[in-house]
Amino acid sequence: MGGADVPRLWSETHGFQAAYDASGATRAQAFAGWEADVGRSRAVETAAEPLDVTAYVATRKEDASLRTLMLRVIHDYARQNGPADFLRDAVDGTTGT
Repeated sequence: MGGADVPRLWSETHGFQAAYDASGATRAQAFAGWEADVGRSRAVETAAEPLDVTAYVATRKEDASLRTLMLRVIHDYARQNGPADFLRDAVDGTTGT
């Protein structure tokens, strides 16, 4: 959005898995990378007027609105929460919230 050149944290490739593979990072490095991405995302969202502003998405070879990109991120987080709950349940025995 807005022509920002956002660096990939772990790889310069355009493959999503490689670009965000933190398996070689420490927990602190991975969390710091996530916090930096969240900060950049919040700055883009704050500066955007309206959410229908678009940007070219190289991996999809098409334009997408900020609204669509934000919904994809929300969907991705939601999709991962179920498996994360199962792992947590297996580790600590706690179920539910």
